[in-house]
Formats: sequence, C-alpha cells, structure tokens
Amino acid sequence: MPMRRDVVCWTSIINGYGREGNLVEMLGLFREMLASADEVEPNSATMVCLLSACSTLSNFEVGRWVSVFVDVNAIPVNEYLCTALIDLYSKCGDMETAQKVIKLYRRMQAKFLKPDEITMVNVLSACAGLGAVGLANNGLGRDSLAVFKQMERADAQPNIITFIGVLSACNRSGFVQEGRMHFSNMIHKYKLSPQIEHYACMVDLLGRVGHLEEAYALVQNMIVPPDSIIWGSLLRACQIHRNLEVTDKVGEVLMA
Repeated sequence: MPMRRDVVCWTSIINGYGREGNLVEMLGLFREMLASADEVEPNSATMVCLLSACSTLSNFEVGRWVSVFVDVNAIPVNEYLCTALIDLYSKCGDMETAQKVIKLYRRMQAKFLKPDEITMVNVLSACAGLGAVGLANNGLGRDSLAVFKQMERADAQPNIITFIGVLSACNRSGFVQEGRMHFSNMIHKYKLSPQIEHYACMVDLLGRVGHLEEAYALVQNMIVPPDSIIWGSLLRACQIHRNLEVTDKVGEVLMA
C-alpha cells in the first residue's frame, strides 16, 4: 500500500522546486497535491513557498492567482504568509496592489504581529515608490510615512532606497515640511549622502508648491551634478508659477 503524503511532505517538495526556480514543475506539483488521493489541503506554509517563488522569479500573474487562492479557500494568514504577500504585492507596481499591501500591513498590526525590517521597507516602497498621481488622493503617502515612523521606533536602519520611498511619498502628497525634515535627517541623523533621486524628489516637491528660490539653491548645492531631469523639473515649475527671475538664473547656468 503506497504511503500517504501529508501536507508537510507535499510542501517540502513544492519548496524544493521553487528554490530551484522551476515554477512550472512547482505549480504542476501543487495541482497534483490538490487532486491527489491523499486528500491533503494546502496550508499557510504551502502558500508561502508558492508566493516566495513567484516573487523571486517576478511572475506576478501566477502570484496574483496564488493570492486569490488564499482568499477563496480561506487559508489562515499568519505572519509569514502576510509577509510573503506583502513582498509579492510590493513588486507589482500599481495602485491596486499598493492598497493591498497597506491592508495586509494593517492586518498584521491588528493581530499584534511585528513586521520585520524588510517587510516594512516593502510596504514603504509599495506606497511611496509607485510615482502615481493618485497616491495623495488615496492617502497612501501618509500611510507610507507612518510605516517609516514605525521603522524608526523599531530602530530599523533606513538606507538610501528607504529614503527614496519616503521623499517620493512627501513629493506626491505635497508634504513640504515633512520632506525637508526627512531630507535633513537622512544627511545629518543617518549620515547618508543624497543621490540624484533624492534631489529630484526634493526639487520637484519644492517646485510644485512654488518654493523656487529654495529649489534653485538646493540644486546649486548638490553634491552630485544635476541632470536634465532636475533642471527640467525646475524650469517647468518656473513656468507654472511664472517666476522669470529663477528661470533666468537657470538659463544662465545652462548656457555657461
């Protein structure tokens, strides 16, 4: 009589295929598990293996199918499954999945589960790094800054990528004071050197609200050479706010 395989056995083999990057075999085995005479139901660990493989291999279509399977079959969402879902959604790069990330993050908080540093960075990236106009309207900018505050309270060390997310959130949501504060903290508190992306966020933020002299001064004091995107952002802001004085200054620099 053949030995019955339990969920641990099935999950271990599925995980093996996932680690090898063999998504086709992994999904085939998962379907075999569902149809097998063993009558084994997948659990949270099984879903984590599937989602992790989809995330690593950037197969978001299959990853979304797995997430739907979790919902439809009421798979218990524990800390590890929640983290795997956040990791997948944070890489999809659209507003709908960003909102799902926030929902999952709040779900973890409601269950008093403590997200790890990587999970919080993923949440932050999903909320702030999308560059979508709808961020401010959907309230995700404020959510992403709240995640960053929790990171600081947990003594998680933010890095250059983290601050791109933070400053993007400030920029898209029009949070000028917060943007100034976080840009300053990045330099003075965390001893990180601003990159072109951080400057671009700040110049765009200041330009949007009409602080053109401040934006121009920031560009003049950049520790990396400003690129065409930064100059273009500043000039567009000058046109919108009809500031001929700063426009002339920028023109003189570009013509020099």
